[in-house]
Amino acid sequence: MLVVACASALGLACGTTGDRVDESKLPQDFVFRWQLPSRFAVTETINAPGGSTVLAYTAELVREGDHLKLRHLDGEVRRLGDIVVDFDDRARSQVRTAYALADLTDMIITPDGRVSSCVGSPALRQRASSYFDALARGQQAAYEIQVRDAADAAVAKATCIDRWQSWVSAWIGFEALPGIDDQWSGDSDVPMGEEPKIKVFDEHVGWLKKGGVRVTRRQEIDGAALTDELAPLASELTVEQKSPIVADRLTMQSATWLATADIDPRTLRPRRIEWVKTLRFALDGMSDTRTTKRTWTFEFYKK
Repeated sequence: MLVVACASALGLACGTTGDRVDESKLPQDFVFRWQLPSRFAVTETINAPGGSTVLAYTAELVREGDHLKLRHLDGEVRRLGDIVVDFDDRARSQVRTAYALADLTDMIITPDGRVSSCVGSPALRQRASSYFDALARGQQAAYEIQVRDAADAAVAKATCIDRWQSWVSAWIGFEALPGIDDQWSGDSDVPMGEEPKIKVFDEHVGWLKKGGVRVTRRQEIDGAALTDELAPLASELTVEQKSPIVADRLTMQSATWLATADIDPRTLRPRRIEWVKTLRFALDGMSDTRTTKRTWTFEFYKK
């Protein structure tokens, strides 16, 4: 997913009412332009064909030398498909819940807003292990090893990048002026005469009744740029259909990513972000679509 660095443009887009950000008080060397450190609570809801997941976690964004680090402080799983946490205490449910928590990893972020690496979260690994405190020592140790392996796998697969870009791309580098659609190519290296694989459309909707600004970013992606989606899609379809689905049977046709962000223009911090990913593909020649919706709500703590 495209991440464009220049958050100051968002401040310009929001400046018509007198509530414009005082950029002189914000850091100059990172695209976030937040006061650092920033500590916040997030509720993340994922609605996918395989079921719904609700996560709640606290994190902070801090400066570390020439980069930023987002580190988790605590977290919990509130719902995981058919599991309603605290109402289902079977061991297998606890393991699935711990895996979901272990999928959240800390991350190192470059000055232009990209994740350079995912790193394990000691706080969340400890929290995930706590699900097994009531078990016998031998069983507890076995499950803790599984949680450790799941956390290491999340770091190796860099699952934090997809999560990060899903909501950060909705508001970093926004370039549309109020009421004006803005379009540019996401691939600056496309030779003349060829269609770009990614098209990005931004729209600034204006002021909300409850305060803040709503911005929308839509990305249209050609199937040729979606090869990385084949293996994960095949795995998900295999689980859902209870039958092996290999990537060779799939053809990616196109995709749409639609992100809507409600921004506090005085702080450049998000209040709520909704991100919808629609994949259009063919399985054994038969066309189908797959939609995943993620929603984040944010609460920032005062210093």
